[in-house]
Amino acid sequence: MRLPALVFAAVAACALAVPASGALPLRTGISDLGELDGPNASLAADRIRATGSTFVRTQLTWSEVAPTKPANATDPADPAYNWTTFDRRLQLLKAHGLEPLVTVYYSPAWGTFGTSPTPNVAALAQFMRAAALRYSGRYQGLPRVRYWEIWNEPNASRYLAPQFKNKKAWSPSYYRRMVNAAADAIHAVRPDDDVVAGAFTPFTRRFKDFIAIGPLKFMAQMLCMSPGPHPHPTCKAKMHFDIISTHPYTSGGPTHHAQNPDDVSLGDLPKMRRLLNASIKAGKIVSKRRIRFWVTEFSWDSAPPDPTAVPMKIHARWTSQALYVMWKNGIDLCIWLQLRDVPISEGFNQGGLYFDGKTFADDRPKLSMEAYRFPLVAFRHGKRATIWGRTPKSNAGVVSILQSSSTGWHQLARLRANRYGIFQGSIALRGSTGSLEAKLANERSVPFSLKRVKDFFINPFGDK
Repeated sequence: MRLPALVFAAVAACALAVPASGALPLRTGISDLGELDGPNASLAADRIRATGSTFVRTQLTWSEVAPTKPANATDPADPAYNWTTFDRRLQLLKAHGLEPLVTVYYSPAWGTFGTSPTPNVAALAQFMRAAALRYSGRYQGLPRVRYWEIWNEPNASRYLAPQFKNKKAWSPSYYRRMVNAAADAIHAVRPDDDVVAGAFTPFTRRFKDFIAIGPLKFMAQMLCMSPGPHPHPTCKAKMHFDIISTHPYTSGGPTHHAQNPDDVSLGDLPKMRRLLNASIKAGKIVSKRRIRFWVTEFSWDSAPPDPTAVPMKIHARWTSQALYVMWKNGIDLCIWLQLRDVPISEGFNQGGLYFDGKTFADDRPKLSMEAYRFPLVAFRHGKRATIWGRTPKSNAGVVSILQSSSTGWHQLARLRANRYGIFQGSIALRGSTGSLEAKLANERSVPFSLKRVKDFFINPFGDK
């Protein structure tokens, strides 16, 4: 149900700007790429927890749950629905203490317009009401879903088409309608559920079979805001959501900027945050809560196994630094793309935190898995270093900072991790070389070298 106009202003006033990063946690998660449905599902869930993750991004594929049109699409008990696989997956996540972030996408043929992947907005709203009811935490003992992400990469024709009509961007305003309808349906069931919009693909693409609008351009039009450094409203439309998300893949290191001004890699996150804050200030987003900023897909491929990808020691360093860059930009959840590598013989996606073994049980953790679990960055400034990190279980405690030398490791300082496990500070160094480590009880972070790594171009997905 839509809110009256007078209520819009009051509700929008609650959508406060993203706070300073120091007040935020940094939660992490892994995308489910099918591991949670097979014979190794329980082991996969255990390994996700071993990465320090508390979230799993998983897909609720509309076309699989409802291949034929239900007679009563808002009723989760309609016999046309088949929730069995998804029920089992959610029960597994609950048993392992993992929070599901559910991405809903891929319309069934009966729920689209023609042959293009353009969902019928009314049909989507009905499906979202059925899903929200089933996973409300009050239905047949099934687990609750609190976080609903509406579509994947809607700025790409692979998931939402057409992107343009009559040479004008069409998908941003249509996606706004999709999110508003879905959010109204979800919030009518549980007002305390969170709706996630965005999940933007990072790069502009203009190929015959793949078109993508740059995420900044798409987001500005979606929110009826002007592009550029000083965004302002361009129309009266508003959007209903609680969290905005993006996928800032990066063709270089954690400070690398995308070439196209409409694109968003890690180094461009401040531009997206500026647009988000301007939209909130202009009252373009309707929410009863503070609007949050998430990264719901990210990674780099590593070498090994792909010899053209990021070398392993740099891969681990960049993993820690990427988490810091996200947190510094007000992001409080990062989802890594995949738990384990795809076999290199099967194509790209060697961005897992585990090497794939001959069997799932044989998988081995990468150095970057440890960096994801216990991130630490240390940047030298003369005789001092700026430190940031997060404890493996995001718990409070006193963290020792050690520096390596020719005679071993020496403690430099002790930093207190806050209630989110975040620790930071400026400490004096013993010399200007070596690496720093963080130690909490019997656990130690991956060493972070005081020698800076220059940015360089790399395909985030390698070439294999």
